[in-house]
Amino acid sequence: MALTQGVRYGQAVISEAYRKTKTGGGKLKLRALALLAEGGRERRFEAATLSRATARSETQALRILSTPGAATRLGVAVERCRCFVRVLAPTAAPVAWGQVLVESERMSPEAARAARVKFNPEFRAQQDAHRKAVAAAPTLRVAGFAWVAVANRVRARRELRQLLATCPGEVELWHLLHQAYLSARKADQA
Repeated sequence: MALTQGVRYGQAVISEAYRKTKTGGGKLKLRALALLAEGGRERRFEAATLSRATARSETQALRILSTPGAATRLGVAVERCRCFVRVLAPTAAPVAWGQVLVESERMSPEAARAARVKFNPEFRAQQDAHRKAVAAAPTLRVAGFAWVAVANRVRARRELRQLLATCPGEVELWHLLHQAYLSARKADQA
């Protein structure tokens, strides 16, 4: 099916591929929110994975459109960033926030502010919580979050568990947990 064919809503023609991509992303987002509501470490990890897939879906949907308007581009950028904020992925969110700022430049300041008004405080709150959580992890911070450089592994594991509870969508922390597991396993085998 050509991208120009699709369902007509008002004056706009929305391609079938765009509609399917947005619908698929919406389903992923709903499932991620349900997993977050269930709670638990594994559910939060699954929710983070689904939210990252939702963010990719938003980007794919935007690429399907031949000439998306500034409001559409900003809406997608905000939604992508919101996906990272919802699952508490505080290092991925600022990268997406950068795109929000780029897309905001393409609109009038009033329109950009209106599109972001509800989201700005949510983003800032997450970044503040992340700064506090990192400040409360001095052992990992001194080691540069590199497990091989950690001096006190017992303390670092405690800090890592706390960080994962605060930022379950942070892929780098899950990788660090994996490094800790492999390190402990290697020490047990020695």
